[in-house]
Amino acid sequence: MCSMPWQQIRDKCLYFHETSKPWDDSLADCSTRESSLLITQDQEELRLIQNLINKEAILFWIGLNFTLSEKNWKWINGSFLNSTM
Repeated sequence: MCSMPWQQIRDKCLYFHETSKPWDDSLADCSTRESSLLITQDQEELRLIQNLINKEAILFWIGLNFTLSEKNWKWINGSFLNSTM
């Protein structure tokens, strides 16, 4: 169970900050909250989150960025984006 103001999606608690920040600042802010930017596990989880953000008109960052050195999309946990998702 997630405490306010966190919102639960499956086994994850999501926090939507009302202040817009650059991706790097958001990554650091998550760290101070002992959390991380969102890493989606599968299509179903992605669909649930998309439904939530579309309904609430929320803009947010996820834990995925493009690495110039590897010329690929990479999650913050070190894994690469599965292009089928």
